[in-house]
Amino acid sequence: MMMKRNTNRGLVTALVSRSGLFVLVSAMLMASMPAWAKAAEPAKKLEANFRYKTYSDDEIQAALQRPLTLEDCLGIALSKNLTLKQAEKDFARAQATHSGSWGAYLPLLTMEGLKTNTSEEAPDDSLNLFREQLFRNEARVIAKAQLYIPTGATVVATRDIFRDVRDTRLPLEDVGLTKLEDREFALTITQPLLRGFGPVVANNRIISASNLRNLQDNALHNQKWLVIYQVKRAFYNVLVQRELLKVNEATVASDSALVAASEALVLAKLASRRDVLSAQIRYDEDRAALINGYNDYQSTLDILKDLMGIPLNATISLAESSLEFTQSAVNEEKLVRGAMQNNPQLRSLSYLVREAKLQRSVAKNAILPRLDVYGTYSKVRSSDLIAQKEEARTGVLQAGLSFSYNFLHREAAGQAENAELAMRQQEERLLNAQRQIELSIRDIARSLSNSEKEAAAIKRSIEIAEQKLDFARTMFNLGRASNLDVTDAQEFLLRAKTLYLRKLVSFRIAQALLETLTGETATP
Repeated sequence: MMMKRNTNRGLVTALVSRSGLFVLVSAMLMASMPAWAKAAEPAKKLEANFRYKTYSDDEIQAALQRPLTLEDCLGIALSKNLTLKQAEKDFARAQATHSGSWGAYLPLLTMEGLKTNTSEEAPDDSLNLFREQLFRNEARVIAKAQLYIPTGATVVATRDIFRDVRDTRLPLEDVGLTKLEDREFALTITQPLLRGFGPVVANNRIISASNLRNLQDNALHNQKWLVIYQVKRAFYNVLVQRELLKVNEATVASDSALVAASEALVLAKLASRRDVLSAQIRYDEDRAALINGYNDYQSTLDILKDLMGIPLNATISLAESSLEFTQSAVNEEKLVRGAMQNNPQLRSLSYLVREAKLQRSVAKNAILPRLDVYGTYSKVRSSDLIAQKEEARTGVLQAGLSFSYNFLHREAAGQAENAELAMRQQEERLLNAQRQIELSIRDIARSLSNSEKEAAAIKRSIEIAEQKLDFARTMFNLGRASNLDVTDAQEFLLRAKTLYLRKLVSFRIAQALLETLTGETATP
């Protein structure tokens, strides 16, 4: 007998907001999560060591009305620095991703609508043609809830909310019209035993999101320390440029006086025109250096304003501050230990190592065969609405094992090998970063330890240069020396003072860099 079927099916899926039972079960599972799956705590150790104050908008406006101290510049930068703001947004995004990853433990509730029209035709031997024998109209609404358990298991529950079946079979006098209603409930639990098994593999997305959050948290702290270092370096560069301007201004004033003295000695027949020309040349050279110094000073101010995040056309000035060497005991081993524990960059790399290990575990697990144990309970109740009687009621309980293995899954094996190599690379990057930071700390510590001796030697050269200049001026005024002796002494003094200022700013910058490497606040 020839049969012909025509089936039209519509599917509508909509999320359901809540289900009390599944929400309660999910909350209980989340409360019992192991330590690795808990929400990542802020980097309290890093935060405790960070004692710099962030300025409010009112404090920023008040600070900009007065000469700025180092504390003012740091407070404004921590609030307005654009790069730091970007790092804060990256951390906020990582937090949102981490919070969203916990949605895997919440039940997924859906509702499905299904409508089916089925017609069945069979040949009529008496008429030698096809004749409709059956028409079925079925409407069904199914509610479904799916729950993910941290062991890798899934729980799926389905239930018919509404089901209406209308059958019409010809000839009517043989069968008649029926209207059936079936209600079905099914609960299925599937637990992987190999592939997909275990809290680490089953919850790798949540753990990965936690690692990303911690990574961005440390990146934010690393950016804060970097901003602190950059602002301090810019601040000290402004101070040293300002001091160099004072030195250059004094030198130009001395050159001007030397030109006047040379002309006077020429009139007194105690010097030649050559002395006047030499003094004038030195005056012009130092005046050009002074003009260049003004440009350098304005450039360093612009760099500082950029780091602070304030308008570049803003007019600012720095408070008077004495630049001096402040010697303090430096313990290399203590600094290195502190950096290994608190350096944000190293902490970030350690989280990258942790993430690489996680991905290695996931990749190796994907090679394993799939072996799942499952259990299903279903219950069906059928009723004839026209006859108003229950037709049937059945309950089925099933349990079993499902096994599958891909013998030629070379792609998964390659991914596992790559994950292993990636983890080794991350471990080597962390080790290399530790060594480089230790090298930098030891080098800076030795430099700071010798700074007092360097400062004493440079100060001594300044004193000698000042004595030499006084002697040269005295001899020149007596007509016993040329002004070349005076200009040479001035140049020597200028070099000594410039060297002292640059050594001083290098000392301050080294202190700031050491603070950044160790992740601990130090005295500016």
